[in-house]
Amino acid sequence: KDPVTIFNVGQAFYLAGHRCALSISVGPGVEQRFPGPAVTNFCFSMELLLKALLFSTGKKIPKNHKLKQLFERIDKDSREEIRKMYESEIQDPTLNDSLSEISDYFVQIRYEHEFDFFCFYDYHIKTLSECIYKYCAKHVDSQCKVESINL
Repeated sequence: KDPVTIFNVGQAFYLAGHRCALSISVGPGVEQRFPGPAVTNFCFSMELLLKALLFSTGKKIPKNHKLKQLFERIDKDSREEIRKMYESEIQDPTLNDSLSEISDYFVQIRYEHEFDFFCFYDYHIKTLSECIYKYCAKHVDSQCKVESINL
């Protein structure tokens, strides 16, 4: 394991989330997109990117998918910078509320049939994944020379 490998896998799921979120014409006047798979990919990318940050600073990587717990484990300065990036785009829900809401989405959306699930909005999830991705690319890049991809 190394942070670059973890980052690269996280980046792949981040890009997959964007592809699933695209609105694609599938017929005359018919558009299709896949918000569930998009959110699942965005959440998994955030998990991996946060784990890359933890690994790059020598912290132990927990074996879980809980985004809020992972976010709380990264250092305070990193959390604050990601918070500022997020809140420059979205004020409601707050970053803390968003993390609380989506912390288990990676599991819940994949197994939606097992949960009493609900409607979800994907814009703040996409935005949060972008903030974590950009921060992680910059941070891991400074140590390992990786590049972020602009969409």
